[in-house]
Amino acid sequence: MQPSPRSEPPAGVVDLWLRHVRPEEPAGEQLLTPDERERSSRLVNHQARALFVIGRSLLRAALASYLGCAPQSLRLDQRCARCGEQHGKPRLVAPVSELAFNLSHTQGLVALAVCRHRDVGIDVEWRGRADTMPELVHLLLSAVEREALDEVPEARRPAVLLECWVRKEALLKATGEGLSLDLRKVTLPAARNRPAVYRRGDAWWGVRGLDVGPDHVGAVAMRGHVPRLRRRSLAPSPI
Repeated sequence: MQPSPRSEPPAGVVDLWLRHVRPEEPAGEQLLTPDERERSSRLVNHQARALFVIGRSLLRAALASYLGCAPQSLRLDQRCARCGEQHGKPRLVAPVSELAFNLSHTQGLVALAVCRHRDVGIDVEWRGRADTMPELVHLLLSAVEREALDEVPEARRPAVLLECWVRKEALLKATGEGLSLDLRKVTLPAARNRPAVYRRGDAWWGVRGLDVGPDHVGAVAMRGHVPRLRRRSLAPSPI
């Protein structure tokens, strides 16, 4: 007997699923398909393998909870639109659904964004990465953003840059353009808690920061809405 489906997110709402990952945590593969297990076996780094397994398990368990089906029965495809290889943005092939989703992981955290009808992107990063951000200023910031950064105390700049990075990365994942979009042509507010709007032609995306705990920073982007958030969680499970 399959569980009753949970309610899907209303229009303009992104469901946020978070899974904190402990160092050296074992990652069970019960929810993965044989192909996913084979892929995880090729990852020799323990942390990379754990994040992949836990991320896929969270994705399958969360989507199955909306659709009222077994996690292993979901058919996911990652075919790249440009080259046809299996390294693109994951999408749900079966069962047919209006759900859209995006997954991100970093040291200690996996995050999943789910909405309906809309392109969505999410990014999370470990705050320990902040010290590496100043070397990316010339690739990351618009002229307006560089001027704003000059007003920030020097000790705070790495953290501000990391917050800027996750907002832009979430946007790139929502638009589907990836790094083909010149980040220097995108200007978003410096304040993490201030929602932003990015327009491209007739389309627009809303971007907002996420509170994902003291050790991480995150952001979510959604086409046609500044996303409202609804936090979700699973009952205790093997993942």
